[in-house]
Amino acid sequence: MKGKIKATWNIIWLVLLMAILFSYAMFQGGFVSWFLFYSFLPIFLYQVLLSLYPFKKWEITREIPRSVVQAGDEIYVTIHMKRKSSFPLFYCSIKEQMPDSLMLRDVKKEKYRSFANPEVLKGNRTLNRIVFPLFRKRISFTYAIQQVPRGEHQLRAVTLRTGDIFGLIKKQVMIPVENKLVVFPYLHDLKIKDRITSYDQGAVASTVVNQSNTNIATGVREYAPGDRVSWIDWKQTARKQDVMTKEFEQEKSTEILVVLDSCNSNHMNRLAYEASIEISSSLLMEFQKKDHQANFLSIGQESHFFSSKYGRSNHSPMNRYFIHAKPSGTQPFSVRLREELKRNRKSESIFIIVTHLDDFLMQIMLEAKVGRKYLAVFFIQAKSLITEEEHRIIQKMRLANIHVQMLSDQHLLESPIEVNFR
Repeated sequence: MKGKIKATWNIIWLVLLMAILFSYAMFQGGFVSWFLFYSFLPIFLYQVLLSLYPFKKWEITREIPRSVVQAGDEIYVTIHMKRKSSFPLFYCSIKEQMPDSLMLRDVKKEKYRSFANPEVLKGNRTLNRIVFPLFRKRISFTYAIQQVPRGEHQLRAVTLRTGDIFGLIKKQVMIPVENKLVVFPYLHDLKIKDRITSYDQGAVASTVVNQSNTNIATGVREYAPGDRVSWIDWKQTARKQDVMTKEFEQEKSTEILVVLDSCNSNHMNRLAYEASIEISSSLLMEFQKKDHQANFLSIGQESHFFSSKYGRSNHSPMNRYFIHAKPSGTQPFSVRLREELKRNRKSESIFIIVTHLDDFLMQIMLEAKVGRKYLAVFFIQAKSLITEEEHRIIQKMRLANIHVQMLSDQHLLESPIEVNFR
């Protein structure tokens, strides 16, 4: 409505100005007055036509070759503009309507140099580009969105502005153009020293990677090409008159549960939570590479459980969760953790990723360790923000044989990050 009123007022103003010049020429007469009138006549006609120009009928498309990327990557966006007429336009200003979710910057590992002060990574992303269409019907240009943060970002509209060279007529229109950017969390390179595995019989931990156990024979079968001579069962071979080999129990992965603290709190460090998302995703990826059965549980206002059977494709529910994950809820993580672990008693090894420690949480972890083969804690926080109380709790947990892996800004800047499960 305001745009229509302004356009109408501009036309009225031009008509009045033209009427004044015509009246001046009629009453004054002479070459100068009529020269002014006829000189301004083409400008007047152009401005009237510009006021009536159908700016809204422009066809705008946004092309994004890579709409699925990793946090910290750079995205190239091409805007194509098409119009039906060749009406001359001296300039056109294009403004991209950036969503609030893109007002953060993610510089991959380098963001942890500002671990204690995450506010410095906030910024105001704007795109204002001026092009000079003149008589062209098609215009295209490309720009880059750098250091994109994790999340799903909606680009919804493009604002176009134009006007005459004198600034008497100005036109503006917002054209809806929807595109979606999907940004997965940054994956750290982890160097895991131990692999937590066990055998079907007994509860002995193994650090052997991708190797079969050949000490426990569970049966016999017919010889197959590639079997070792030492595997041949000579008694069964003589009895059945056919070469028989021993069948061994294969090493199997312990069922692992990775638990993420997604509970909101007053002392929440945004970058620490972002690091916990990245470490969770990276850890699960490493477990998948090593053929471990690793499930994932995120505890916030609601609990989200993801089984390892769904895999880690981009469209898996687990990966989709990592895109949108945010801290939520008012209950302490320790209370929610106790409730969830009572429901989930199958996991033999548990990895808990937290950004805050207290005595009650330590007590819950001591309870969770009972009856399980392994329990480890990833504590993620800026080195300068770790309190003396948290240092004391870490020492107590280590004395209680709970493995604590501290990940401060110093560790998160390393490549690879060394993870020690001993």
